[in-house]
Amino acid sequence: MELSVLGHTPCPAFRRVLDEGGAHISQPESREAAEASVKYANSYLGGIGGHPIELKICKGKEDAASAADCANQFVEAKVAAVVVTNTGQGDAMAPIITKAGIPYTSYSGASGSELASPNSFLWTAGFPAVLATMASHAASEGHKSVTLYVTDNAAALGGAKAMGEPAFKAAGVELKLVPVPLGTPDATPQVSAGLKDKPGAIGVVGDATMCASVLKPLKTLGTDVEKMVINYCTEDSVLDAIGKDGVEGATMITSTDATSSDDEVVVYKAILGKYAPDVNPIGAASAGYQSMMGFIRAAEGVQGEVTPESLITAISSAKDVPLPLGAGLTFSCDGKQMPGLTGPCSAKAIVGTVKDGSVAEYAPAS
Repeated sequence: MELSVLGHTPCPAFRRVLDEGGAHISQPESREAAEASVKYANSYLGGIGGHPIELKICKGKEDAASAADCANQFVEAKVAAVVVTNTGQGDAMAPIITKAGIPYTSYSGASGSELASPNSFLWTAGFPAVLATMASHAASEGHKSVTLYVTDNAAALGGAKAMGEPAFKAAGVELKLVPVPLGTPDATPQVSAGLKDKPGAIGVVGDATMCASVLKPLKTLGTDVEKMVINYCTEDSVLDAIGKDGVEGATMITSTDATSSDDEVVVYKAILGKYAPDVNPIGAASAGYQSMMGFIRAAEGVQGEVTPESLITAISSAKDVPLPLGAGLTFSCDGKQMPGLTGPCSAKAIVGTVKDGSVAEYAPAS
């Protein structure tokens, strides 16, 4: 996963790339899409508040030690803000950054520190909304139980327990969590264990590698159980591994629309086409774009010198900002969008149906 930090006038930025050095995850397209967003903003929007945005790179390995190391570097560099494109190490970074008075921002968050720390801003409702929407969808379809396959790291598994279990209980649906270790190439044992009690539906929450490792044995086992997935499960690498029929008809629950004909998607693909033409817009690139472009839009009202304080003021005042790739959703960072969680700037997910490997139309979850 990847992290960027925007600094002082003329807005130098310090970027952490969490997904380009790890043993199990490498997603440089997330960084490239975020960089494309910055090039667009500097060329056409005047940067942020009239200040050009400058980026610097710091690579990590998606582990707690390297995450904390980069967070400490941000603080020492006295940057103005942090933009995280995607990570499972929020608890290792967010406390260091937010306690230093620096805004920690991302398109989504899963850890407690990201969701509830002062000075943490998440453009979408992210993981909590995905879990709540999975629960409500399962209930609406009459399912009595759901098996949820989750990446076995602290943020994802901990978040699923803390937020998923109450959401499913409130919906009257039994939830079984099945952790899948990061980088597992074949999750057949975990899939079989999750199907043992004959759930009405299954959910998959993880990166593209995990999606493939879970969906492929589901196809092999020939089960017709309903699938609820997130957008990583329709990346090219997944479809190449399992075939489009392996995810056909699945219910996509996400905060990011990178496949429809919505105007936001048209703009996104145009920006990538101009500044990062070799990057596939489907998958990890959308997280990089949504994170950075969300920050640019949220901070555009900054007044005077660009500092952590002025950015926090600007972002906290942001109201009804169009969510990049949000299928019509907006965000407001007043800390009141989700009860008990100050980080999310929105409360909804979007839902669609996978057909021929993608989703042609999304709608906000009810």
